Amino acid sequence: MIFRSYLLGSNKYRKFTQQIFYIYSRLFITKNESTDFHCINKLNYSVIFLNLQKNNSMAYNVVDIANKIIANINTEAGDLISNLKLQKLLYYMQGYYIAIFNKKLFDDVIEAWQYGPVVPTMYMHFKEFGSSAITISDEIKENIIRLNTDEEENLFNDVFEQYNQYSAIALMNMTHDEKPWRQIFNANPKGEIDFDLLKDFFLTQVEDD
Repeated sequence: MIFRSYLLGSNKYRKFTQQIFYIYSRLFITKNESTDFHCINKLNYSVIFLNLQKNNSMAYNVVDIANKIIANINTEAGDLISNLKLQKLLYYMQGYYIAIFNKKLFDDVIEAWQYGPVVPTMYMHFKEFGSSAITISDEIKENIIRLNTDEEENLFNDVFEQYNQYSAIALMNMTHDEKPWRQIFNANPKGEIDFDLLKDFFLTQVEDD
């Protein structure tokens, strides 16, 4: 299950970030006052600010996220992942990430195709596999990224555990019953499922869980 604690933690993180931004801005306003500099240095807020900048960096490369999903498949246990299933897992990863962190996991668009949400760039990237299982090289497996924070890693693992248990067809049917795909596909097949639609829907999923 995708727990509500992620949402609460995200709110606390945003409040903390706002406080640090305020304190850091005061550094420039009162930069000639030694007492303020002493306060900033003593509490090491400048270092915290730089760390927050790192944690709030741009979205991840979608290829890296796709490879991370594929690398988590337990092939020794006979588990496989097709392009169809990968698209659905990318959709759920993006949706929950947006709901929790209020930013995109990756920048590539998600579109409402006939068989459910699809990241077109990743569909084309793995198109050569057709309906067969996707495989990646040992070199790629050895260089799988770790997300910037423990919270992000935990969310990735929770979403993977929650949805990887289903088949590609089951995931497709699930997305067909959900508002983001249904609303866009019915109005404009292959239209983009945008940030706000994903955020609004997945916030309800987090709160329900």
